[in-house]
Amino acid sequence: MFVIGVTGYCQPTKFNREEAWELLNKALNELANKNKNESILVLGGLTDIPSVHQAAYYMARRRGWNVGGIACEKAKEFVWFPMSTDGDILKIVGENWGDESEEFVSRCNALIRIGGGKHSHNESEMAKAKGIPVIEMEIK
Repeated sequence: MFVIGVTGYCQPTKFNREEAWELLNKALNELANKNKNESILVLGGLTDIPSVHQAAYYMARRRGWNVGGIACEKAKEFVWFPMSTDGDILKIVGENWGDESEEFVSRCNALIRIGGGKHSHNESEMAKAKGIPVIEMEIK
């Protein structure tokens, strides 16, 4: 299974959702085309709140892909994206935001970062240090 990690903008940060979704769709298409013979799982931050990973989850489901979430205990304060027990990843790691980053990045075969703050940039740098391909895009 080819795992695409997605990180970036998340509520309460204000961002141009339309542009973010367009960039995300482009990146997912690029990775899907390079990995046509593999099943794909999109891995995000577990929650179902306005964010880049939320959009990735919905795009993945429309494509028939599995989804997964890795987050810290604080994610329990939010609504989670519906996950099945068939091939989806669901894991809580640590107490605070960022505690899950090592586990999250280690599960990825590729990472997409659309904007985001320190947390997203740290995950992107971790992936690069591990030799994981990273697609990074900023919103104008």
